[in-house]
Amino acid sequence: MALTAVPNAGYIFAAWTGTASPPTSTSSSIVMSAPEYITANFQPAGQTGGILNGASFLQPLAAPNTILSLFGTNLECSSAEQLTVNGVQAPLLYSSATQMNFVVPSGLGGTGNAVLQLICNGVTTSAGSLALAPVNPAIFTEAVNGTGQGAVLNQNYTLNGPPSPVSIGGYILVYVTCFAHA
Repeated sequence: MALTAVPNAGYIFAAWTGTASPPTSTSSSIVMSAPEYITANFQPAGQTGGILNGASFLQPLAAPNTILSLFGTNLECSSAEQLTVNGVQAPLLYSSATQMNFVVPSGLGGTGNAVLQLICNGVTTSAGSLALAPVNPAIFTEAVNGTGQGAVLNQNYTLNGPPSPVSIGGYILVYVTCFAHA
């Protein structure tokens, strides 16, 4: 028997349940040798809770090439999710059920607003909007939450700080969210 789970607008496929051996995708075939039942279960598509700068975890501006973090629930899809900024697909760096880290696409300009949309299993959901800015850099931190010591390495890749300061004339590596193309 052929089965296809088709969500209504605003919903995504979650899983199959029932007495039959559950398929693993939205379209599948199962063989039934006795009376059994199977149910397609759906959940609301990504519910966004906020967007923050990926390094400082402060309210961001949508600057080209900046890493941002989108928080919410049900952000994972059964197929590859997409996030667009003003209709341009944003590169995804990380995705879970509650967080997506992405890079604001270059070439969007530095004024106006950026509209974010989450596309999950063919369903498009608004993920919010942000003001555009030409640049909005922030330094990543050791605590990975925007507080404390910056994620700064010495030239020999040791963590920079009081126990291991950079030598005079040395170089440091500073990890930031925003970069510009030369």
